[in-house]
Amino acid sequence: MKTFWIILLLLTAASGVYYFMPAADVTREISRVNESTPIATPPAEPVAPAPAPAVTPDTVSAHLNAALGVQTPEPQSPAPSPSDAQGTAPADTRIATTPTPAEVAPSQAAAQPSAEPAAVIGSIGGFEVSAGKIQQPNPGTLVVDDRHTIIGEGTEDKPYQITWELLTSVEQDFDPHSGRRQIPQRVAMLDGKWVSLSGWVAFPMAVQQPKELLLMLNQWDGCCIGVPPTPYDAIEVVLDNTVTGEARFTSTGAIKGRFGLKPYVVGDWLVGLYIIDQGSLTPQMFSGGES
Repeated sequence: MKTFWIILLLLTAASGVYYFMPAADVTREISRVNESTPIATPPAEPVAPAPAPAVTPDTVSAHLNAALGVQTPEPQSPAPSPSDAQGTAPADTRIATTPTPAEVAPSQAAAQPSAEPAAVIGSIGGFEVSAGKIQQPNPGTLVVDDRHTIIGEGTEDKPYQITWELLTSVEQDFDPHSGRRQIPQRVAMLDGKWVSLSGWVAFPMAVQQPKELLLMLNQWDGCCIGVPPTPYDAIEVVLDNTVTGEARFTSTGAIKGRFGLKPYVVGDWLVGLYIIDQGSLTPQMFSGGES
């Protein structure tokens, strides 16, 4: 019996040693593995981006007005309506713009000044004379309509030295067939004054001792050579004396005489305009306006 209990005690002790020994070895093995193997760090959680500021109609309107240079008036609180009695009235999101020319009231457009027609200062041959601009920068010199310079005093001793450019410019203002029926003052002022002018000369055909001639800007022989004249670039000249000798064969020359405006109109067609009487012819070279 004693031996039985000794054997049972030994078995119990052996069981206890067997039971506890593996637990200690496992614990030491786990500790050794943990020391030699790095512990993995869990990945960091992604950071959510900050939400963008909300875009509202008011911000869009503010940016557009800033780009257009338009000053937006301070918003005013609208009067509450019955439907908005329990809520807040929405903000006015309309963009302020400047009115276009088409939006201008007719009364404002009518207020703008318009060009006034030239004043009428007289009449010649049944046609009105429109006022022009005449300046005298120094004695013996006139500047008319800021374009044409006239030298002289309009007397027999000091006639006005006029140009074809001045005479032909009348076509811009006076053409009865086109409805332009006013003679400009820049040529009307020459009526009755003494003038001098050079040009091409054409005598009447079959006249041996002519006392009349046609003074022209362009060459014309009365038939086939040159450019037929117009009422603006030709002057009918009546001479004091007949043309004789070598002067009878001249094709160019200078004329001095008393200038006149004599509109000759047939069925609204202008046939003649300029005349010179008491004229004198001096043969000389002329090249201006040669065709």
